[in-house]
Amino acid sequence: MLKTIAAVACGVLVCATGTASAQGFPFENKIFVNISGGGTTGATDVRQHFTFEYLLEQATVDTTRRVGGGGLFDFTAGATVIDNWVAGISFTKSGGNSNAGYTGSIPDPIETDLFRPVSGTINDMKHSESWFAFLAGYMLPKFPALPDFMDKIDLMVFAGPVRAGVKHEVVSAVTVTETGAAPAVSLDRQTISKGFWGIQVGIDGRYMFTEHIGAGLFLRYQGASGDVVEGLNLDLGGFQVGAGARLKF
Repeated sequence: MLKTIAAVACGVLVCATGTASAQGFPFENKIFVNISGGGTTGATDVRQHFTFEYLLEQATVDTTRRVGGGGLFDFTAGATVIDNWVAGISFTKSGGNSNAGYTGSIPDPIETDLFRPVSGTINDMKHSESWFAFLAGYMLPKFPALPDFMDKIDLMVFAGPVRAGVKHEVVSAVTVTETGAAPAVSLDRQTISKGFWGIQVGIDGRYMFTEHIGAGLFLRYQGASGDVVEGLNLDLGGFQVGAGARLKF
């Protein structure tokens, strides 16, 4: 899917370049700033599995939590560098805390091969994502035959590498305590900070109410992945949509 998206974006850039020399018009305002709020798809279940010796037998505990998706804040800025070609950066903040559930099987202290089920909830586990992208873009040319109001609309396709910084809380250790009636499970937690490289590709459209102030909408894919700890892989990002203010200087 990612290769297909990148190929389509490159195709649009190549086609746009071919028409720019004949029918394109230079953009007078060189610098732009986009401030948007929106949402992202791509929520996934993240699981951890623990196997450890307890009372000379094997105990197991599994945790599951939902991460990703939800709202985002995006700041994008750039400038026209030559003709309709644009260079820019973007910063995106997303993520949110969530609860995790756990289930387990704990050996009985008296009878061999008898296991007791345990379950519970781990409240408010942290997860946040900060994305920083280096973008190359192309402002699609305007055509003189279009209605006058179309002069106020700009369309830009863009793509580039992105660095995703994630802070993700994991379960780092499991402890079992006998309470008489049932085993009590204690789960130690640790927040891990990691960075992963990925890609951003999409399109941004804006309508300018005045020469310098407008509103716009973006559609894009932004993704990265990697291991937070051994055996725990995170697939970050997804398809995103956002809208907000558009400024030109």
